[in-house]
Amino acid sequence: MMWFIIGVIGIIVLVFWINSYQNKYQSFQGNVFNIIVMGLIIFVIISSGYVYLNGDFTIKSFNDFSIFARTYFSWLASFFTNAKGVAGYVINQNWVGNITNVTKSKA
Repeated sequence: MMWFIIGVIGIIVLVFWINSYQNKYQSFQGNVFNIIVMGLIIFVIISSGYVYLNGDFTIKSFNDFSIFARTYFSWLASFFTNAKGVAGYVINQNWVGNITNVTKSKA
């Protein structure tokens, strides 16, 4: 788990190092880039922590880490599959409402 934390810190340092070389006129794009990258990093940290705690893993060797990685990516694939199903369900809903219940005003 220590290598994971070191990797995350390394990625954060790398993002800010790359962003420091951006031109002053591209500051808005840099802020959007930072927000997206930080959101992805936070999502990976929280989701991998969730899988780690619920999976009863002990990462002491590379083999243990590979088992954890396979489980994490399997969970991630099922997460996006479920999100796709929820989005499809929401899109197929009738959001217009029932027109027969609308009161007509007499003007």
